[in-house]
Amino acid sequence: MFRRSLLFALFLCLISNIFGQKASIHAIHPDYAEIRVHTSIAWNPFVTISEYSNTLICDENGEFRQDIPLQSPRVVQFETGIYQAYLYVEPGYHYEVELPEYREKDYADQISPFYQPVVVPLKVFSRRSLATKTEIDGTNADRS
Repeated sequence: MFRRSLLFALFLCLISNIFGQKASIHAIHPDYAEIRVHTSIAWNPFVTISEYSNTLICDENGEFRQDIPLQSPRVVQFETGIYQAYLYVEPGYHYEVELPEYREKDYADQISPFYQPVVVPLKVFSRRSLATKTEIDGTNADRS
């Protein structure tokens, strides 16, 4: 009986990994041209082990687009310059967000053991379903 339960639990874990969805995030700000943005999802808010981690560099226009694999809603953190921005993300949606004005971390902050990043929420311009392409307010979205 215990073996069957264990196998069933393992099967459910595998199925949930297979049927996980993604979320898509897009942002553009001219200050972020060629700037590195580190994206992470904390596995546990009290322990700094990441469930997901990725670093990307914005293009010459300061634009980035990122697909994040999700199985449930999560808080996604974006670290760049002095900021630690965050966004509550649900699987199956595309988010258009506004980045704060870029401010580079100076050398004193980089070496200081007491440095704390400026924590800011990202402003969401629009959220639309990836499946139906419908905006959250119910309008049809033609942009990508």
